Amino acid sequence: QTILLFAICIILYAIFRALNRGALFSITISMSIMVFLALGFISAKKWRWIMRCVGLALVACLVTIAYRFPSSIGFSLGKSENSVSYRISMYRTGLRMASDFPLWGIGLGSIVSGFHSYKEAFIIGKVDHVHSDWLELLLQTGIIGFMVYAMGLFLLAYNSYRQWISSTLLRERWFLAGAMAAAIANILHSLVEFSFQIPANAVILFAVLSLIGTKFSYKPLRFQYRSPLRIPLSILTFVLIAFAGRPAIAYVLSSKIERSYEERVEYLVKAHQWNPNPSYVLRLSNVYLKKSEVTPGEKDVLLRGALNYALKALVLEP
Repeated sequence: QTILLFAICIILYAIFRALNRGALFSITISMSIMVFLALGFISAKKWRWIMRCVGLALVACLVTIAYRFPSSIGFSLGKSENSVSYRISMYRTGLRMASDFPLWGIGLGSIVSGFHSYKEAFIIGKVDHVHSDWLELLLQTGIIGFMVYAMGLFLLAYNSYRQWISSTLLRERWFLAGAMAAAIANILHSLVEFSFQIPANAVILFAVLSLIGTKFSYKPLRFQYRSPLRIPLSILTFVLIAFAGRPAIAYVLSSKIERSYEERVEYLVKAHQWNPNPSYVLRLSNVYLKKSEVTPGEKDVLLRGALNYALKALVLEP
């Protein structure tokens, strides 16, 4: 428990040091929700009121800081070009885009290329995503896909709430309160950020949702039979993990930027082989372009190489 408390303190410190406004608001709200969810299971009336005051104080403290000292958490009030005005612009144009593709959306994975033509002038070249996972889900899957996903979350939340209310184990109630608060924090944060584009964040959310949807038990699991499918399923799992690791390998290779020109080209080519992402091809074009600026003798050859890779990138992602 001491190690767990230490880990929680480190996480909270990192969030506050990062000055991520969405994370700050989300974790404050989630902690308050967890406190209020746990109130009904405390027998002492005095402690119930203390916990209520702590939850309200957390929210009031953050709102006060945001209002009185906005720069301390990254707000730049009075400036026309900041992350707040960017988001307002992205959400406005994103909703206009959603009205053009209401039912089925534009398709999964198409947000970067599809959203570009809807951007307002002052955010062109500064953002690629809409900075809202829920709005991006609506844009990519339409109302139908969004409602299917939302219905799944609603049913999970409803069943979890019933399990939480009917539970007679104090530890289970606290466990579910913490898990639900964590899920709510993730969901709230994704309203103003596209954090689920990072696979690790999406995995954490689905892990939390699986904890909420799993029947709570302290009994050790004992398998009464050995499934004949266990070996092929294990092989399939390892194959899927291997394929999932390809983008990570490509990212590591593409991160080797403090290298010579030849090595940068070599590593970017290898990165594209591991993960055929158009961004690697575009970066290759940029490497050739920068090299042409410092080597006048090879400028024509390098510029042709830069143009060739730029055209390939446009073919892959118009």
